[in-house]
Amino acid sequence: MSDSTTINNTLASPIGSLASSPGSTLASQSDSPRPRLSASSGFGFASASAWSEIYQNEPEKAPATQLLSISDNPDHLEIDPSSLEEHSHFSDDSTDSMEDYDIVSGASSPSSLSFQIVEPEREKLYPIAITVFVGSPRAQKDRPVHLSCIVLTSDWRQDFFPNSCKNKADKAVKCKDIIKYNEQCLPQIAKFACAICSEPTPARKFVHQPIMFTRTSKSGLEDGPRRRLIMRLGQLVHSRWKFPDMNATLGGSAEAQVFEVAIPVCKRSGCGIAGRTSAHQLIRAIVSSNADLDPSALDLDIVIPLADLGTGIGDWTPDRAEILVTKLGPDCVPLEVRSHVEA
Repeated sequence: MSDSTTINNTLASPIGSLASSPGSTLASQSDSPRPRLSASSGFGFASASAWSEIYQNEPEKAPATQLLSISDNPDHLEIDPSSLEEHSHFSDDSTDSMEDYDIVSGASSPSSLSFQIVEPEREKLYPIAITVFVGSPRAQKDRPVHLSCIVLTSDWRQDFFPNSCKNKADKAVKCKDIIKYNEQCLPQIAKFACAICSEPTPARKFVHQPIMFTRTSKSGLEDGPRRRLIMRLGQLVHSRWKFPDMNATLGGSAEAQVFEVAIPVCKRSGCGIAGRTSAHQLIRAIVSSNADLDPSALDLDIVIPLADLGTGIGDWTPDRAEILVTKLGPDCVPLEVRSHVEA
Protein backbone atom coordinates (compact mmCIF):
# COMPACT_ATOMS: atom_id res chain seq x y z
CA MET A 1 0.00 0.00 0.00
CA SER A 2 1.36 3.44 -0.94
CA ASP A 3 0.87 6.43 1.25
CA SER A 4 1.50 10.05 0.42
CA THR A 5 1.86 11.76 3.76
CA THR A 6 3.32 15.16 4.63
CA ILE A 7 5.65 15.43 7.60
CA ASN A 8 6.29 18.83 9.24
CA ASN A 9 9.92 19.55 9.94
CA THR A 10 9.59 20.52 13.59
CA LEU A 11 11.78 17.95 15.35
CA ALA A 12 12.72 18.91 18.85
CA SER A 13 14.25 15.57 19.86
CA PRO A 14 16.56 13.07 18.10
CA ILE A 15 13.71 10.77 17.07
CA GLY A 16 10.96 13.30 16.91
CA SER A 17 9.54 15.04 13.89
CA LEU A 18 11.57 16.73 11.23
CA ALA A 19 13.57 19.75 12.38
CA SER A 20 13.42 23.00 10.54
CA SER A 21 16.65 23.82 8.97
CA PRO A 22 18.45 26.84 10.47
CA GLY A 23 18.43 28.29 7.05
CA SER A 24 14.95 27.39 5.75
CA THR A 25 15.44 28.34 6.14
CA LEU A 26 15.56 24.96 4.31
CA ALA A 27 18.79 28.94 1.97
CA SER A 28 15.94 30.75 0.63
CA GLN A 29 16.37 33.76 2.90
CA SER A 30 17.21 37.19 1.49
CA ASP A 31 17.37 40.81 2.59
CA SER A 32 14.18 42.62 3.53
CA PRO A 33 12.29 44.04 0.56
CA ARG A 34 13.06 47.56 -0.53
CA PRO A 35 10.32 50.02 -1.35
CA ARG A 36 9.85 50.95 -4.98
CA LEU A 37 9.35 54.58 -5.84
CA SER A 38 6.66 55.25 -8.46
CA ALA A 39 6.60 58.49 -10.44
CA SER A 40 5.08 59.79 -13.65
CA SER A 41 6.32 58.95 -17.13
CA GLY A 42 9.46 60.82 -18.01
CA PHE A 43 10.12 61.80 -14.42
CA GLY A 44 13.36 60.08 -13.58
CA PHE A 45 16.70 60.52 -11.94
CA ALA A 46 20.29 59.62 -12.73
CA SER A 47 22.56 58.21 -10.07
CA ALA A 48 22.21 61.36 -7.95
CA SER A 49 19.52 61.73 -5.26
CA ALA A 50 16.94 64.51 -5.09
CA TRP A 51 15.72 66.75 -2.26
CA SER A 52 13.63 69.88 -2.15
CA GLU A 53 14.04 72.92 0.00
CA ILE A 54 11.24 75.46 0.61
CA TYR A 55 12.41 78.80 1.90
CA GLN A 56 10.44 79.85 4.93
CA ASN A 57 10.95 82.84 7.18
CA GLU A 58 14.46 83.42 5.94
CA PRO A 59 14.74 87.01 4.67
CA GLU A 60 18.28 86.55 3.43
CA LYS A 61 17.25 83.64 1.16
CA ALA A 62 13.58 84.05 0.32
CA PRO A 63 12.86 85.64 -3.06
CA ALA A 64 11.26 89.09 -2.96
CA THR A 65 8.05 88.11 -4.73
CA GLN A 66 4.52 88.30 -3.51
CA LEU A 67 2.18 85.37 -3.70
CA LEU A 68 -0.91 87.37 -4.47
CA SER A 69 -1.38 90.59 -6.45
CA ILE A 70 -4.43 92.80 -6.05
CA SER A 71 -5.90 94.28 -9.20
CA ASP A 72 -7.99 97.37 -9.44
CA ASN A 73 -11.01 95.27 -8.68
CA PRO A 74 -10.79 94.58 -4.93
CA ASP A 75 -12.85 91.38 -5.36
CA HIS A 76 -10.48 89.92 -7.87
CA LEU A 77 -7.28 88.18 -6.79
CA GLU A 78 -4.54 87.14 -9.16
CA ILE A 79 -1.93 84.50 -8.40
CA ASP A 80 1.55 85.10 -9.62
CA PRO A 81 2.63 81.61 -10.91
CA SER A 82 6.30 82.53 -10.80
CA SER A 83 6.07 82.82 -7.05
CA LEU A 84 5.11 79.12 -6.72
CA GLU A 85 8.28 77.78 -8.28
CA GLU A 86 9.87 75.07 -6.16
CA HIS A 87 13.62 75.25 -5.73
CA SER A 88 15.04 71.72 -6.20
CA HIS A 89 18.60 70.69 -5.62
CA PHE A 90 20.43 67.48 -6.43
CA SER A 91 23.25 66.20 -4.29
CA ASP A 92 25.56 63.28 -5.01
CA ASP A 93 26.70 62.97 -1.41
CA SER A 94 23.23 62.67 0.10
CA THR A 95 22.73 59.73 2.45
CA ASP A 96 19.47 58.88 0.69
CA SER A 97 20.65 57.22 -2.52
CA MET A 98 18.19 56.77 -5.34
CA GLU A 99 19.91 53.47 -6.08
CA ASP A 100 17.80 52.08 -3.23
CA TYR A 101 14.61 52.68 -5.20
CA ASP A 102 13.12 51.53 -8.48
CA ILE A 103 11.43 54.41 -10.29
CA VAL A 104 8.22 53.31 -11.91
CA SER A 105 6.46 55.50 -14.45
CA GLY A 106 2.71 55.66 -14.65
CA ALA A 107 1.63 58.35 -12.18
CA SER A 108 -0.33 61.32 -13.48
CA SER A 109 2.19 63.96 -12.38
CA PRO A 110 5.61 64.28 -10.76
CA SER A 111 3.96 65.07 -7.45
CA SER A 112 2.00 61.83 -7.54
CA LEU A 113 4.32 59.38 -5.83
CA SER A 114 3.56 55.94 -4.43
CA PHE A 115 5.56 53.20 -2.75
CA GLN A 116 5.33 49.49 -3.54
CA ILE A 117 6.69 46.68 -1.40
CA VAL A 118 8.51 44.27 -3.67
CA GLU A 119 8.64 40.73 -2.30
CA PRO A 120 12.06 39.09 -2.76
CA GLU A 121 12.12 36.11 -5.07
CA ARG A 122 12.29 32.81 -3.21
CA GLU A 123 15.09 30.47 -4.16
CA LYS A 124 13.76 27.69 -6.34
CA LEU A 125 13.82 24.27 -4.74
CA TYR A 126 13.71 20.85 -6.39
CA PRO A 127 12.42 17.46 -5.20
CA ILE A 128 15.13 15.00 -4.25
CA ALA A 129 13.90 11.58 -3.11
CA ILE A 130 15.45 8.68 -1.27
CA THR A 131 14.66 4.98 -1.65
CA VAL A 132 15.50 3.11 1.55
CA PHE A 133 15.57 -0.67 1.76
CA VAL A 134 15.55 -1.13 5.52
CA GLY A 135 15.70 -4.24 7.70
CA SER A 136 17.86 -7.25 8.38
CA PRO A 137 19.98 -8.20 5.34
CA ARG A 138 20.56 -11.70 6.67
CA ALA A 139 18.25 -14.63 6.07
CA GLN A 140 16.54 -15.99 9.17
CA LYS A 141 16.02 -19.64 10.02
CA ASP A 142 12.33 -19.53 9.26
CA ARG A 143 12.32 -17.10 6.32
CA PRO A 144 14.54 -15.54 3.64
CA VAL A 145 15.66 -11.92 3.60
CA HIS A 146 12.58 -9.72 3.94
CA LEU A 147 13.22 -5.98 3.72
CA SER A 148 10.96 -2.95 4.05
CA CYS A 149 10.90 -0.25 1.36
CA ILE A 150 10.29 3.39 2.20
CA VAL A 151 10.49 6.22 -0.34
CA LEU A 152 10.59 9.83 0.86
CA THR A 153 10.86 13.09 -1.05
CA SER A 154 11.69 16.64 0.05
CA ASP A 155 12.65 19.92 -1.61
CA TRP A 156 16.34 20.86 -1.80
CA ARG A 157 18.49 23.55 -3.36
CA GLN A 158 19.88 22.96 -6.82
CA ASP A 159 23.43 22.71 -5.49
CA PHE A 160 22.43 19.42 -3.83
CA PHE A 161 22.07 17.75 -7.22
CA PRO A 162 24.80 15.13 -7.71
CA ASN A 163 25.91 16.69 -11.00
CA SER A 164 26.25 20.06 -9.23
CA CYS A 165 28.86 18.67 -6.84
CA LYS A 166 32.46 19.69 -7.44
CA ASN A 167 34.00 16.29 -6.75
CA LYS A 168 33.35 12.93 -5.10
CA ALA A 169 33.97 14.34 -1.63
CA ASP A 170 31.40 17.09 -2.19
CA LYS A 171 28.94 14.52 -3.53
CA ALA A 172 29.45 12.37 -0.44
CA VAL A 173 28.71 15.34 1.85
CA LYS A 174 25.48 16.21 0.01
CA CYS A 175 24.43 12.54 -0.01
CA LYS A 176 25.09 12.30 3.73
CA ASP A 177 22.96 15.38 4.46
CA ILE A 178 20.03 13.98 2.46
CA ILE A 179 20.27 10.58 4.16
CA LYS A 180 20.60 12.00 7.67
CA TYR A 181 17.66 14.35 7.15
CA ASN A 182 15.36 11.57 5.94
CA GLU A 183 16.63 9.18 8.61
CA GLN A 184 14.54 11.10 11.13
CA CYS A 185 11.38 10.03 9.31
CA LEU A 186 11.98 6.31 9.80
CA PRO A 187 11.15 6.13 13.55
CA GLN A 188 7.96 8.11 12.82
CA ILE A 189 6.79 5.53 10.28
CA ALA A 190 7.49 2.32 12.21
CA LYS A 191 9.23 0.92 15.27
CA PHE A 192 12.26 -1.03 14.09
CA ALA A 193 14.10 -3.72 16.02
CA CYS A 194 17.86 -4.23 15.99
CA ALA A 195 18.71 -6.43 13.02
CA ILE A 196 21.69 -8.02 14.80
CA CYS A 197 20.53 -8.80 18.34
CA SER A 198 19.07 -12.27 18.83
CA GLU A 199 16.53 -10.91 21.30
CA PRO A 200 14.04 -8.18 20.28
CA THR A 201 15.81 -4.89 20.98
CA PRO A 202 14.57 -1.45 19.91
CA ALA A 203 16.73 0.18 17.25
CA ARG A 204 18.39 3.46 18.18
CA LYS A 205 20.54 4.02 15.06
CA PHE A 206 20.67 3.11 11.39
CA VAL A 207 23.68 1.85 9.47
CA HIS A 208 23.43 3.39 6.00
CA GLN A 209 25.05 1.93 2.90
CA PRO A 210 24.44 4.16 -0.15
CA ILE A 211 24.18 2.38 -3.50
CA MET A 212 23.93 5.37 -5.82
CA PHE A 213 23.09 9.07 -5.77
CA THR A 214 22.04 10.12 -9.26
CA ARG A 215 19.90 12.46 -11.35
CA THR A 216 16.60 11.00 -12.52
CA SER A 217 14.80 14.14 -13.84
CA LYS A 218 11.44 12.55 -12.93
CA SER A 219 11.93 9.91 -15.60
CA GLY A 220 13.35 7.27 -13.27
CA LEU A 221 16.40 5.12 -13.75
CA GLU A 222 17.02 4.27 -17.38
CA ASP A 223 16.53 0.71 -18.57
CA GLY A 224 19.77 -1.08 -17.86
CA PRO A 225 21.86 -2.75 -15.16
CA ARG A 226 21.31 -0.05 -12.53
CA ARG A 227 17.55 -0.27 -12.90
CA ARG A 228 17.66 -4.06 -12.65
CA LEU A 229 19.78 -3.76 -9.49
CA ILE A 230 17.11 -1.71 -7.72
CA MET A 231 14.33 -3.98 -8.98
CA ARG A 232 16.25 -6.96 -7.59
CA LEU A 233 16.31 -5.28 -4.17
CA GLY A 234 12.59 -4.61 -4.59
CA GLN A 235 12.02 -8.35 -4.88
CA LEU A 236 13.35 -8.72 -1.32
CA VAL A 237 10.40 -6.66 -0.07
CA HIS A 238 8.00 -9.53 -0.89
CA SER A 239 5.09 -7.27 -1.72
CA ARG A 240 2.83 -6.63 -4.67
CA TRP A 241 4.10 -3.66 -6.62
CA LYS A 242 1.78 -1.31 -8.43
CA PHE A 243 3.04 1.16 -11.01
CA PRO A 244 2.96 4.34 -8.80
CA ASP A 245 4.98 2.61 -6.10
CA MET A 246 7.53 1.13 -8.46
CA ASN A 247 7.79 4.38 -10.39
CA ALA A 248 8.55 6.37 -7.22
CA THR A 249 10.97 3.67 -6.01
CA LEU A 250 12.94 3.90 -9.27
CA GLY A 251 13.15 7.71 -9.14
CA GLY A 252 10.19 8.74 -11.29
CA SER A 253 8.89 11.35 -8.84
CA ALA A 254 11.98 13.49 -8.24
CA GLU A 255 14.76 15.33 -9.99
CA ALA A 256 17.42 13.27 -8.18
CA GLN A 257 17.36 10.19 -5.99
CA VAL A 258 19.43 8.40 -3.36
CA PHE A 259 19.23 4.60 -3.28
CA GLU A 260 20.49 2.88 -0.14
CA VAL A 261 20.23 -0.02 2.29
CA ALA A 262 19.67 0.89 5.96
CA ILE A 263 20.21 -1.54 8.83
CA PRO A 264 18.50 -0.72 12.17
CA VAL A 265 20.78 -1.41 15.14
CA CYS A 266 20.84 -0.74 18.86
CA LYS A 267 23.48 1.31 20.67
CA ARG A 268 25.97 -1.55 20.95
CA SER A 269 29.06 -0.85 18.84
CA GLY A 270 29.30 -4.52 17.88
CA CYS A 271 25.84 -4.42 16.31
CA GLY A 272 26.84 -1.39 14.26
CA ILE A 273 29.92 -3.13 12.87
CA ALA A 274 28.01 -6.32 12.13
CA GLY A 275 25.23 -4.35 10.44
CA ARG A 276 27.64 -2.58 8.11
CA THR A 277 29.31 -5.88 7.19
CA SER A 278 25.94 -7.49 6.46
CA ALA A 279 24.88 -4.59 4.24
CA HIS A 280 28.12 -4.85 2.23
CA GLN A 281 27.67 -8.58 1.78
CA LEU A 282 24.07 -8.23 0.56
CA ILE A 283 24.87 -5.53 -2.00
CA ARG A 284 28.04 -7.29 -3.16
CA ALA A 285 26.09 -10.50 -3.78
CA ILE A 286 23.44 -8.71 -5.86
CA VAL A 287 25.99 -6.66 -7.82
CA SER A 288 28.12 -9.70 -8.63
CA SER A 289 25.06 -11.54 -9.94
CA ASN A 290 24.59 -8.84 -12.58
CA ALA A 291 27.46 -9.25 -15.03
CA ASP A 292 26.48 -6.17 -17.04
CA LEU A 293 26.68 -3.83 -14.05
CA ASP A 294 29.78 -1.67 -13.79
CA PRO A 295 30.51 -1.09 -10.08
CA SER A 296 32.14 2.25 -10.95
CA ALA A 297 28.66 3.52 -11.90
CA LEU A 298 27.63 3.10 -8.26
CA ASP A 299 28.49 5.08 -5.11
CA LEU A 300 29.43 2.20 -2.84
CA ASP A 301 32.46 4.11 -1.53
CA ILE A 302 30.33 6.73 0.23
CA VAL A 303 30.51 6.11 3.99
CA ILE A 304 27.81 7.48 6.28
CA PRO A 305 29.13 7.65 9.87
CA LEU A 306 27.04 5.79 12.42
CA ALA A 307 25.52 8.32 14.81
CA ASP A 308 22.47 8.79 17.00
CA LEU A 309 19.29 9.84 15.25
CA GLY A 310 19.10 13.56 14.51
CA THR A 311 22.86 14.20 14.51
CA GLY A 312 25.19 14.87 11.62
CA ILE A 313 22.73 17.05 9.68
CA GLY A 314 24.09 19.96 7.63
CA ASP A 315 23.46 23.66 8.17
CA TRP A 316 20.49 23.71 5.78
CA THR A 317 17.59 21.28 5.57
CA PRO A 318 14.18 21.30 3.84
CA ASP A 319 10.94 22.27 5.52
CA ARG A 320 9.29 18.88 5.30
CA ALA A 321 9.38 15.39 3.82
CA GLU A 322 6.61 13.52 2.06
CA ILE A 323 6.15 9.76 2.18
CA LEU A 324 5.65 8.25 -1.27
CA VAL A 325 5.98 4.52 -0.55
CA THR A 326 5.69 2.46 2.66
CA LYS A 327 6.03 -1.31 2.29
CA LEU A 328 6.89 -2.67 5.71
CA GLY A 329 8.37 -6.07 6.52
CA PRO A 330 7.64 -8.35 9.49
CA ASP A 331 10.57 -7.09 11.60
CA CYS A 332 8.98 -3.73 12.43
CA VAL A 333 5.80 -2.41 14.03
CA PRO A 334 3.92 0.06 11.82
CA LEU A 335 2.82 3.28 13.49
CA GLU A 336 -0.47 5.02 12.95
CA VAL A 337 -0.45 6.98 9.69
CA ARG A 338 -0.87 10.70 10.39
CA SER A 339 -0.80 13.69 8.12
CA HIS A 340 1.48 15.60 10.52
CA VAL A 341 4.03 14.06 12.86
CA GLU A 342 5.38 16.15 15.70
CA ALA A 343 7.76 15.55 18.58
